[in-house]
Amino acid sequence: MQLYSRSSIKSGSRVITGDTLYRDKNTGVGRGFGNVVYKDLKNKNELHANVFVYNEKQDVDMPLSRLYLKIIHKVIRFLYMPTLSD
Repeated sequence: MQLYSRSSIKSGSRVITGDTLYRDKNTGVGRGFGNVVYKDLKNKNELHANVFVYNEKQDVDMPLSRLYLKIIHKVIRFLYMPTLSD
């Protein structure tokens, strides 16, 4: 599946939104490009990156560039982590 123009994919309690999203249902591998926002609704956090890769079957999520994490509980905190492409 290929989605363009700021699309979203929901899987369980996770929502991934990006300018371009690719997903292979057979392998469970997906990729997001351009202002990707990964939301974990169960744990109430957000991860922002320019490039994001995930594997639903192995439960692996990996941001690849310009990452910051927003944790939402009683206090909002931000964590910026430079990556190899920054």
